[in-house]
Amino acid sequence: MFFFSDLDLKYVDINTLYDHILYMEKQTGTIKLVPVLRSSLYIAIYNCVESTIYALLEDIHEKLVYLDKRNLNFKLLKKLDKLNERFLGSSFNYIPKLSIYLKYNKIFSGNLDHRKIIQIFKSYDIRLKDFPIKIRTSIKTIKDKRNILAHGSSTFHEAGRHISSKDMKELIDNSYNLLKEYIFAVNQYLEKEEYTCSSTLEIAI
Repeated sequence: MFFFSDLDLKYVDINTLYDHILYMEKQTGTIKLVPVLRSSLYIAIYNCVESTIYALLEDIHEKLVYLDKRNLNFKLLKKLDKLNERFLGSSFNYIPKLSIYLKYNKIFSGNLDHRKIIQIFKSYDIRLKDFPIKIRTSIKTIKDKRNILAHGSSTFHEAGRHISSKDMKELIDNSYNLLKEYIFAVNQYLEKEEYTCSSTLEIAI
């Protein structure tokens, strides 16, 4: 199970980089370096988002891998049916491990924001609480910046020029709070065995 302490360790590095940016902003002769460091921070946060979601999905699939399809909730049965429909000749009677599942169904690749994460979680029947739009859009901002850097659409200097330290800190805090909620939601889902058909019946009753 993915623990909050795992996330905290990752954000120690992110906040260390942020503190270094604050320090460099006060130094002379760093006007070209500081935007590059800010861009590096976008990449560090996005990598943390993607690795956290991957780890959570890995935890889910580890629970599901030996669960017979007769015990799966409706959403997971649909997922299993789509998997078998997409690849004729396959006859999965259970949800495979994530590493195997991703060979058949690409879930994400550089496109994770809050909307995409909600979509992924819904396919497992994982429910998330609502967030103010400013918090929800933080991960989209991080994703968009990461992608223009990864695809070479912008230089590191250009991508990091137009954000204040205050706004960057807000992106760090908002992304951290969203990731904490994702971890909590998945841990609850696993602890309450909401992936089973019996849990779906209990909710309906």
